[in-house]
Amino acid sequence: MRVLVEIVQERASGDDPLVLLETAIAVAGEASGAADDLIEHYVGAARAANVSWTLIGERLGVSKQAARQKFAHRLQVSDVSRVPSICCSGCCTPAPPPASLTGSA
Repeated sequence: MRVLVEIVQERASGDDPLVLLETAIAVAGEASGAADDLIEHYVGAARAANVSWTLIGERLGVSKQAARQKFAHRLQVSDVSRVPSICCSGCCTPAPPPASLTGSA
């Protein structure tokens, strides 16, 4: 906390309380962004170590879905590609066209 107060005092142009407050808001925003980046870094490291979204969510205090929604799009595409997807690549027989399209109706 003391370090942040010192940064605000160094950046502010004077001792005006409103200038100090405005500067503090800017510094807090920067610190918040840095904290988010730090967490994102370690979420990425956990995923790279094959830690599940369930365990990551538990540590963050949110559901696995909330953790994945917040971080998956920010991580490498290879991480997201590990998520199973539903597809029909030849494992199913396509349905025949409706009778109305074939003239049989």
